[in-house]
Amino acid sequence: EIEHSCGFIRHAAAAAIEPNGIVLATMDPGRQNYARRVPHGVVGIISPFNFPLVLSVRAIVAALATGNAVVHKPDPRTPISGGIIIARLLEEAGLPAGVFHVVPGGIEAGEALCTDANIAMVSFTGSASAGSR
Repeated sequence: EIEHSCGFIRHAAAAAIEPNGIVLATMDPGRQNYARRVPHGVVGIISPFNFPLVLSVRAIVAALATGNAVVHKPDPRTPISGGIIIARLLEEAGLPAGVFHVVPGGIEAGEALCTDANIAMVSFTGSASAGSR
């Protein structure tokens, strides 16, 4: 999980410094298509119990690299490997205070995250039944 997480971190860091975004393929000669990532504000991230580090990091670093603040709710079975360790690493890396928060908890915490008016976008990785709640 650590090796894969490092790969996601490197990819997000590289994407964050692309001045024009990512060039996409086009069928139209003489034209170029670009995909630019733009911040939305505060992104809520809900991650699962399986592969708690890599599946959390994948969403967290993508959101941070595009200029968003993050509120992360790891699965209740993995609050340390899926949340607290990531918070400590980001703090040690110099992420400013207040940009990343971990909210441990179960269904109630996830529902609160999804219905909070201050959350502009939610990234959810998990089962369809959990996501439909």
